[in-house]
Amino acid sequence: MSILNLAATIFSIYFFLTVIMAHLLKRECILKRDSLSRYAIGKWGFMVTSGFIFIGLSQVIISWGFFNMGNIIPAILIFISAIGVWIVGLFRISEKRCLLLIHETGATIYFLFFSLALLYFSLFLSKNIFTLVIGGLTLILLLGMKWSYPDRYKKNSKFIVPKNQNNIYN
Repeated sequence: MSILNLAATIFSIYFFLTVIMAHLLKRECILKRDSLSRYAIGKWGFMVTSGFIFIGLSQVIISWGFFNMGNIIPAILIFISAIGVWIVGLFRISEKRCLLLIHETGATIYFLFFSLALLYFSLFLSKNIFTLVIGGLTLILLLGMKWSYPDRYKKNSKFIVPKNQNNIYN
């Protein structure tokens, strides 16, 4: 295993561990109800934000690997999804509509391009029906998750940070 493969694996595990730690430390958030972006607000938010940055780095490394193997299309798709996840991490959800729009745009870029990369991989690079089915189901699942949050744009939505949590970067 090369150093880059090891780094991508470690960065992915780090992201997974930050999500678990944030869930254990932020009892006001419920994983089934709240997006990961809600975990990035408040006292322990730096953990999830750093997780977003590291999962983006992992995707850049994976993208580089595809590029070196001559698979340009999945390399570009995964690289663009990494940019989306970095936008999600750097522009946390906020009561400010502009920041929320930037954050949502990053999430949409991530979900769309990562899903397309998985679908491309399962259609053109894999040679068995199992990965084709998994790729198609993953595309449906990821896109469904993205647009399934109810009422996320309403003013009284739980997705938007209440005004009493002004200091979201603590």
